[in-house]
Amino acid sequence: MARIEATYDISKFGLATSFQESEQPPQFALKFRNRFFNSAGGAEKRQGMNQLGNTIPGTPEIDSLHEYIDVSGNATLFASGEGRVFRFTGVSAWEQVQTGLNANAKIRSVQFDKKMIFVNGVDRNLYIENGSATSFNRLRSVIIRGETAGTASTTLLDDVNVTNWLTDTDVTENDVVFNVTKGGYSLVTSVVSGRVVMNTMGSAATGLNKTTTNPDDGDRYAIFDLVELNVIPTADIDDNTATAGPGTGATTIAVSGVNFLNTDVRPGDFVSNTTRSAVAMVSAVNTALTVTSVAAQVAGDALVFLTEAMPVATNAHVHFGRLYLVDANDETKIRISAAKSPEDFTSDTGSIDTITFSFGAQQPEGEIVKDMTSFQRFFAVGGRKNLLLFSGVDPIADTTAKSIAFDIIGSFPQGIVAPDAMVSIGNDLVFITPDGVQTASLVGDSST
Repeated sequence: MARIEATYDISKFGLATSFQESEQPPQFALKFRNRFFNSAGGAEKRQGMNQLGNTIPGTPEIDSLHEYIDVSGNATLFASGEGRVFRFTGVSAWEQVQTGLNANAKIRSVQFDKKMIFVNGVDRNLYIENGSATSFNRLRSVIIRGETAGTASTTLLDDVNVTNWLTDTDVTENDVVFNVTKGGYSLVTSVVSGRVVMNTMGSAATGLNKTTTNPDDGDRYAIFDLVELNVIPTADIDDNTATAGPGTGATTIAVSGVNFLNTDVRPGDFVSNTTRSAVAMVSAVNTALTVTSVAAQVAGDALVFLTEAMPVATNAHVHFGRLYLVDANDETKIRISAAKSPEDFTSDTGSIDTITFSFGAQQPEGEIVKDMTSFQRFFAVGGRKNLLLFSGVDPIADTTAKSIAFDIIGSFPQGIVAPDAMVSIGNDLVFITPDGVQTASLVGDSST
């Protein structure tokens, strides 16, 4: 690092040697070298900087740093930029561990128990569960995991650990069964007390349902919670059903009058072709959709658009055992997980609005969420025009209705300038506004 010097002319008041060095204003200094003014006006020495390890491969522009802490308290450092994530080996080298993410979207992270979750507002949320992970996993909205048992079938799923699927789980029609062992997906068509009924999941099935071999007892499975993806314009409100239009083929879905680039469809969403009893996954979004192959799919087929209850997030935060995600498709909304699980966004009502905190509805004017943080027992949300402080560690007042229990205790009519512009420091919440750095302080008195 090059040394920077600043030299001042001899001041009119002389050297004033009775002052200590840290208290000398520049009016009395002969030279002012390797110092900077602190907030109190004194002179402090700049400690300098050392590069951590070697230069990162490819010399990307790094815009985020991340730290993973394992169960033993060991730290692993990560850096990210231009759609890539790098891990510091602990000696001198950086190695690339994730690529392929949007190069223009900043990656942010939060740790929830063993999972470090990465979000960027464009790609699906990812996570790792240890600092030495060589690949990142997609964060899914999991209803249940287990092993199949009973009578193996291409259209049925049984589990001896589930007594009654109707009362013991939130699985419902149009959720997705994933056979982890065989790699097959299938859409739930109905749920009865003893089992889950689904489209054919076997070697002869079509679309994403197809596996290399038929399911067997003992296969590991997971069921993901899906909700309606309302992207089809109608005379009243948008809907999630449509008829395939001209241009539709085995790996392409088109709908007349719909440009999917102007919708909320993203890679990883699902399209159920009820005519073919098959489900496809979206791999690319253009005017039409590119999907996994569905045999014999043609114009005129009946389609149902679905997405996981796990939102694509622009920002993530953990507040007293729940994961809070700012929904990239509607940044006035904060989606909240179930307690103690970052994967549980289950909603059996067909809409994740039931476990959503609507920041936009708290404002007298239009507003979006830019940042979130915890301030002791309070939840702070910063927008472009306002900062709101809510009291409470558990947002859910009624576990049946999933109503929001937060009480607003403070409203500051000063927005923050950007994400990552709030930090909690002891009894102070520090936030950066267009007018500079400001704080909100927790002050106790004899009545509180």
